[in-house]
Amino acid sequence: MTKGRSKNRSNKIIPFPGLKERLLQIGTEKLENKEVEEAIRLLKQAKDIKPVDEQIQIAYVMALFEGKYYEEAKAECKDLLHRGVDDYLQVVELYLMILIQLNEYEEVVSTIHALLEEADLSMEQRTHFFHLLQLSEKVWKNRQPDTMVKINSLMLHQQDVVEQTMQIAQLKGQNLEPYIEQLESMLKQPDGHPWVKTLILLLLKEHHYKKEMTVTKFSKTKRVIPVELPEFTEQDWLQPIRIGIEQLYEHENPTFCQELLAMLERHGFIMFPFSLSPTKPAIWIAAYVWLGNQLYGIELSIETITEQFHINESELKHAISFLQQLEEWIEPTNSPSN
Repeated sequence: MTKGRSKNRSNKIIPFPGLKERLLQIGTEKLENKEVEEAIRLLKQAKDIKPVDEQIQIAYVMALFEGKYYEEAKAECKDLLHRGVDDYLQVVELYLMILIQLNEYEEVVSTIHALLEEADLSMEQRTHFFHLLQLSEKVWKNRQPDTMVKINSLMLHQQDVVEQTMQIAQLKGQNLEPYIEQLESMLKQPDGHPWVKTLILLLLKEHHYKKEMTVTKFSKTKRVIPVELPEFTEQDWLQPIRIGIEQLYEHENPTFCQELLAMLERHGFIMFPFSLSPTKPAIWIAAYVWLGNQLYGIELSIETITEQFHINESELKHAISFLQQLEEWIEPTNSPSN
């Protein structure tokens, strides 16, 4: 492991009852608070006490990923997948994220192919992985053989969203200064794809870019400093909607709950750094419930939903319409109208 972390493993942990659980709890809290190195240390201690523990190992992988220890995270993920885990799809998602960071797109492609052939996936999950497969195949086939990435400045401004995505991915680890003007221009474009704009913001955040920039999405404009932006999964507006969905379905219908949460996370990505409007969570929880049932072929009347959630019919219809537009924009080949 790099980055100057101590490799001294001579200090043995003498376990006492509940120590493993306590280390997992504190390590997870440290990770949530962005104290990544401390989280890694604590979760490694928990793993040393019980090497074969799915919950501990997944938390450890997430900490390694946040700390950018991608090779170690990859090894831990492979161990989990080979051993077999209950939360298989979560581990596969983690593994794919790690491979993308390592630019190992050939492995991404082969992993998704195997997943689509072997796993029992819902329609939403299958669509999600198929889109990722298409994008990864294009990146893999178009990668330059030499080690220096050559960025075509004209390509950053062309309309092919998949090509733009590929080019932005190749900017990782590069000096961004020659491209800042182009990237800023793309963020301002009213007709630019929100998917691409999110990728640009995450790239700038990863590079700790500290200058203020203007972002236009969904007919809205705001000024942001990329390094100060939250992770797209940690935007404030997501949490009350997430909690509302979990309260409704986490125990009653966990599969449906996960489908809605996955949809919400996709929308958090495409919306970033904007929030859904109006800000009343009940409207959006109701819209996700209606849309989720539609995806399963279950027809729910608008009146039934408005009565259940005590909301206005016109607001619900607006929310449903907007979420349907977001689902269309998530497809990388689609072009939004704003």
